[in-house]
Amino acid sequence: MNVLGPLDIEVVHPDDFLLDQLDLAPRIVLDVLREQAAHTRQPALTPVDLIARLARCGVPGFADEAGRLI
Repeated sequence: MNVLGPLDIEVVHPDDFLLDQLDLAPRIVLDVLREQAAHTRQPALTPVDLIARLARCGVPGFADEAGRLI
């Protein structure tokens, strides 16, 4: 983990960031995943499809945890 000098900003991996968000506000994160999937048209995605794509994009821990909750 790095802290960006006087700004006191911690750099974290996207997987860790999303897992933190899921831990802090699971209902909101899951609602956002459902909404994002509902607005995806080409191709149309279910929330489960979206989560599978997120796993392939580098956030497998988040995808596993969100997949258990969705």
